[in-house]
Amino acid sequence: MFDTPHLRVGPWQAGDAAWYLEAVADADIERWTREVPSGTVEAWTKRLRTVQMSPTRSWSCIATLDGTRVGSLRASLHGGVVELSYWIARDARGRGYAREALEGAVSWWSDHQAVERFHLEIHPDNRASVRVAERVGFRFEGFEQSCDSCADDLGRVAIYTRPAAMRDHAR
Repeated sequence: MFDTPHLRVGPWQAGDAAWYLEAVADADIERWTREVPSGTVEAWTKRLRTVQMSPTRSWSCIATLDGTRVGSLRASLHGGVVELSYWIARDARGRGYAREALEGAVSWWSDHQAVERFHLEIHPDNRASVRVAERVGFRFEGFEQSCDSCADDLGRVAIYTRPAAMRDHAR
């Protein structure tokens, strides 16, 4: 899909299932995201095939340029809005990978699709993810009710948005 100075973000492969299932079995990922911590390689592979057939959704592996897997990035295009979500594996956190992958995703989607804005739903207590979003230009828009696992005790998620990256295509 795209490369950044330190990362390669591209489609998951069937052989990535065991790593993914182990990485997502992390209490922080379960607390802050909608990822399902349990599952089988077969179920994961079936879900992967479903997403790969969609022209408006992507589910990508975030890896270093040497191929070391470090996280996951999802994107769904709804009209002119791209909803993004991401997580970084426990042993890869604190190295700027989430910020770099999110910046790359904004740039790639802005260059390849008719995108008006980007949308993130973040657990209100997830300060690390809020910092990443704000560093990439996302701004807090308010709260939305959610029954998903990433909601706080009041059943709400924080909404962060940003306009699509402006590109000068005339050059």
